[in-house]
Amino acid sequence: MKLLCFAHRNEAKTFFDRLKLSPLDTSLNLFKSDQSFIVITGEGIQNTTEALSIIVSKYEQITEIINYGVCAGLENSLKKNELFSIRTVYQYFDDFSFKSHTSSDEQADLDLISVHKRMYSPDDKLKLSIYAQVLDMETWAIASVAKRFKIPWRSFKTISDEIDENTDCQQIIKDVDIYSDLFWNHFNSLESSIVKKSNITSPLLENSQLHFTHTQSHLVKKYLNSLKLRDVDFSKNFFHSKQYLSILESDYSKKEKAKKIITLLESKYDPITSKEKTKTKEIFNSLKNKYLSFDHSDFIERSSIKFKGQFSNEVDLKNIIATLESIDLQKLKGESKDV
Repeated sequence: MKLLCFAHRNEAKTFFDRLKLSPLDTSLNLFKSDQSFIVITGEGIQNTTEALSIIVSKYEQITEIINYGVCAGLENSLKKNELFSIRTVYQYFDDFSFKSHTSSDEQADLDLISVHKRMYSPDDKLKLSIYAQVLDMETWAIASVAKRFKIPWRSFKTISDEIDENTDCQQIIKDVDIYSDLFWNHFNSLESSIVKKSNITSPLLENSQLHFTHTQSHLVKKYLNSLKLRDVDFSKNFFHSKQYLSILESDYSKKEKAKKIITLLESKYDPITSKEKTKTKEIFNSLKNKYLSFDHSDFIERSSIKFKGQFSNEVDLKNIIATLESIDLQKLKGESKDV
C-alpha cells in the first residue's frame, strides 16, 4: 500500500473529501482508506522523521511513500500552480549535508533543498539556487527514512511563493483548495504525463567524437535538464568553454572523452559531491599499491571501503596488513570533507 505524506492537513483537503478515511493512529495523524495510508506529519525535518520512522516500522504493508506539498521557488522561471516531480533532495542546516537522496521517479526534473528554518532573504535565495530549484522543510526527511527502510519514494511539489518575495501567507491559505485539487488530480493519474518535463536535445549525444553508453546518455540528459533550468544559457556557454573544448581536442579515446565530460557536467550539477569524490579519489589513490586496490564508490554516502588484495608469500601479506592498519578512518572522513 502507498503512504501519502503531507506536511499540513489543508494540503490533503481534497483527499479527505474524496476518500473514505478512518483514523488509524490519532497521535501520529495517520489515516487509512481501502488502498492507502495518509499521514499529516507537521512542518519540519524532525517532525517528519519521527512520524515516518514509527509508521514505516509498524506497518510493513507500506510499499511506497508519495509526498505532496507546496514549496518555495529558487528559480524565477518556474511557474506557480504547476506540479513538478522532485529528482534529488539535499539537506541544508547552516551548511549542506553531504548526503543526498534520489527519488524513484525516472521522469523527475527538479532538485530540492530541505531546510530547518524558514528563509526569506535574497542572499539565501542566491546561495541555495546554485544547488536546486525549489525549497521546503520536509522532503529530505521523507527520503532519508525511505532509504533507511528500503522503500521507494516520490515527491510532487507545486510552487506557492519565492523565498525573496513579500509572501502573502493569507493568499497561500486562500489558494490551498487549488493546491489540494492539483495533488488529488495527479494522484488519480500517476501514469499520465501531468508532471512537467523539460526535454532538451543535446549535441553531446550526437557528437561523433564521443561514445556514451545508454546509462551515460541518460545521465547527460539529467544533468543538462537541471542545469538548463538553473541557467537558460548553460548549454551555449558549456559548449564554448575551454574545459569542454580541451577534452574534445585531446588524444583520449571516445569513451574516455565521454567519461571526462560527464565528470565535468557533474561538477556543475553537484559541486559539493563532485569535490568530495575528487578528494576521496586522491586519498585512496595514495593508499593503492601492488598488493591492494580500493573501491571507494560508497565512501561518501556510507563511509564504506571495499578492497582487493593479492599475495603469494608472508612478506606480501605483511605489507597488506601494514597498509590496512595505516588507514585512519576518522581522519579520512574529516579530510574528505575538508574541501
